[in-house]
Amino acid sequence: METRRSYQVLARKIEELILRKYEIGDRLPGERDLAKKYKVSRPTVREAVVSLELAGLVHVRTNSGTYVANSMPQASDDPGAPPFEILRARMILEPEVAALAAEHHIQADLEKMEAATEQMRLEHIQNAPTEKGDRLFHCAVAKASANTVLMELIEVLWSTQQKSRMWLRADEYGRTKEIRPLWVEDHLAVLSAIKERDPKAARAAMTDHLRHIWQILLDAGSK
Repeated sequence: METRRSYQVLARKIEELILRKYEIGDRLPGERDLAKKYKVSRPTVREAVVSLELAGLVHVRTNSGTYVANSMPQASDDPGAPPFEILRARMILEPEVAALAAEHHIQADLEKMEAATEQMRLEHIQNAPTEKGDRLFHCAVAKASANTVLMELIEVLWSTQQKSRMWLRADEYGRTKEIRPLWVEDHLAVLSAIKERDPKAARAAMTDHLRHIWQILLDAGSK
């Protein structure tokens, strides 16, 4: 059974594999192959690869694979919370927050969500490396829930996410011109359900959005 922070154990095993078998410039086995070899999940492999990339040992080339970049890992600051650990926490909280927002929002909340969505759209058009509009949207949804504890929890989650070097690096894999407009569509679906005061639809739309992020982080850059 996988344990918490199991990506760190796997990263060490991959590091040992590199030292035994691979030279700088060599391509490592694909993430699915590594998951099968070490009997772990693909999210664990992705987090291990991101941590090794931050340490300078490997380099991920989008739609190509993972390549050895150095023979020894470099000293690295705390990489922060693992991406899929962050997403698991968000998937527990945010769908229910959206459902509450559908029940309790006021017009001012909708206006903040609309402004945040427009900011996201502009950021994506400009290909800006920022999640500001995204964060504003989710925090506006939390405020619309009329639950101050949930508001604080969502703020903590987003602060943790944006301080995580692992999250920021993994997010870069999926921040493409093809994918980014889909994020706006996801947020518009959440906003529409909240406007309609439909808790079930809001919960489903937020769940779909987070599942899309999960799949994007899992697939982007992997071969």
